[in-house]
Amino acid sequence: MIPLGIISRYAMADIEGLDEILRNMAAAEVGIMKATEAGMDFALRDTVNHIKTEYSRPRTGKGFADRTTNLRNSINKAQEILTMMVIGWIFATMPYASHVELRHEGTYAYLWPGTKDKEKDILRNISRFIKLFLR
Repeated sequence: MIPLGIISRYAMADIEGLDEILRNMAAAEVGIMKATEAGMDFALRDTVNHIKTEYSRPRTGKGFADRTTNLRNSINKAQEILTMMVIGWIFATMPYASHVELRHEGTYAYLWPGTKDKEKDILRNISRFIKLFLR
């Protein structure tokens, strides 16, 4: 029995314009990744802004009381681009950030619930950027 991959490799060699098709597919892949990166960056900025404004106790009754604004100002974003994957992070750099997030069973949490609030928007924004690229 001949493996299917070998048969398809020989069959593809006879397709006229195959090299051009493969080049176009590679270019589209690069473009889609750039659109995904831009969408992720937009979604992360939007989520960080949401967390900073909506999780401001006592004004909103959610999150933490940030008397010095150090914790709020330390909330940031980062993204890592891997092969066909973009990973985004939202984090706070103050040493006590994890204590605020996890103490009292998450009563004063801000990063996780703020990100969950924007979950659908994150996916929608990334999708929107990809759709704009594909037009």
